[in-house]
Amino acid sequence: MHGGISEIQCLRDRIEELEGLLGAGKEDLDRLAVFGMPAICSVILGLLLKRVVVRREAAYVVIYGNRPEAEQPQIKGLDVYVWRVRQRLRLHQIELKTQFRVGWYLTPDDKAKINALIGAVRP
Repeated sequence: MHGGISEIQCLRDRIEELEGLLGAGKEDLDRLAVFGMPAICSVILGLLLKRVVVRREAAYVVIYGNRPEAEQPQIKGLDVYVWRVRQRLRLHQIELKTQFRVGWYLTPDDKAKINALIGAVRP
């Protein structure tokens, strides 16, 4: 125990901190709820906002890495969620781009548009 905090609570706090750094934390998902997407899509968008390029493998690990191997879907299934994110962003004239054989990205201007949309609906 660390000053009354259990080791488990310390680990939970660290996970929450790391998820926040990735753009997949609870606060990030709450902010991205304005887009009305499923949680997995919001995680992908959160990753896109925090990184220059999101590699398919990295997104897969963030989304499915906590599941037992037998319960992890095929990586190809991620394409459906990326397509959903792309469609939702198009409604706001934001383009999710693909860098061939690397991953997906948003331009700085499109990230600014998203952040403006998120900020516009904050209470």
